[in-house]
Amino acid sequence: YDTCARCGWVDEPNAVRYPDVRSSTNDASIADACARWPARAAATAAALPLAVLSIAPTQQLAGAGDYVIDGTPLLAHVGHTLMAGMAAFPDWPNSSFARERVEVLLMERASDMPSGRVALYVCAICADPLCGAFTADVERIGDRMVWSRIGDEHYDYRTPDSDEYEGWTLQPARGPAGFAFDANAYRATLLGALGASDAARR
Repeated sequence: YDTCARCGWVDEPNAVRYPDVRSSTNDASIADACARWPARAAATAAALPLAVLSIAPTQQLAGAGDYVIDGTPLLAHVGHTLMAGMAAFPDWPNSSFARERVEVLLMERASDMPSGRVALYVCAICADPLCGAFTADVERIGDRMVWSRIGDEHYDYRTPDSDEYEGWTLQPARGPAGFAFDANAYRATLLGALGASDAARR
């Protein structure tokens, strides 16, 4: 019966056992609450004070670029450590992935994640979602760009002797509900990182 500090859900055991039945301690079934959560998370993040995004060399992987939010690397905000070999901008600022990553972050190109979420960190070697990715819901709300439901997204394979779930799983990270950025400043930051990448290639 613990209460989630992020969404307010009371962890009632029967809710998991009967996901489509309205919980006795919450205002919905857990299936309904899960379906509503992306919109609620985005609305919560949209109301947050504006954060400042920059791109800087990462401490996780030599020669790669990382997101820095209000002077602190994104992963420090959410208390998460990436799997080895994952980066936001591999080989930054020389990354062959840089233009595609920036276009996805600006919502000018469709995400290559099966869930439609935006990969913030990908495998530095192949950028294949099947290697796993650290993702977020990215949405423009008025004059803000909002990242919400940030977490580790990976494919769970079902073994032949198991009836467990097979498919894409999201493990939300701890920490803030998300981040909101001024849309114009966000665009300028990402295009600036892309410009550094293009200049390095020239």
